[in-house]
Amino acid sequence: MRTIRAASGATVRLTEERWRHVSSRHPEVMSMEGQVLETLGNPDVVQEGDGGVLLALRILENPAALTWEYDAEADVLYIAVGAPRPALSVDLGEGMVARYDAERKEVVGLTVIGLRARLVEGLALRESA
Repeated sequence: MRTIRAASGATVRLTEERWRHVSSRHPEVMSMEGQVLETLGNPDVVQEGDGGVLLALRILENPAALTWEYDAEADVLYIAVGAPRPALSVDLGEGMVARYDAERKEVVGLTVIGLRARLVEGLALRESA
């Protein structure tokens, strides 16, 4: 078990069981336990989440460049972290598909289906408000 004093002053105990739970729901942080604990103790930003829960956030430097391609005919935006590579497609719902490299346990891309339609709808909602 690891213990750290959060920015709020609360003591946070991270047991092995809790870390397995967190990293199974967020596999992209599986190899980042130390950084997660550092973020709790020294966040860049603290904001209120759902139900008043405080969220500790850290802005991570990532040297990988984002590349993107928009297919106007299909109205699909493809975003890749670094060069596009083989990955699993995970349907997130509502036209969003995450690309996940299971071997490296990281998200390597995102596909947005119906981007133009979403933009038109979102702009129309803003104008009517």
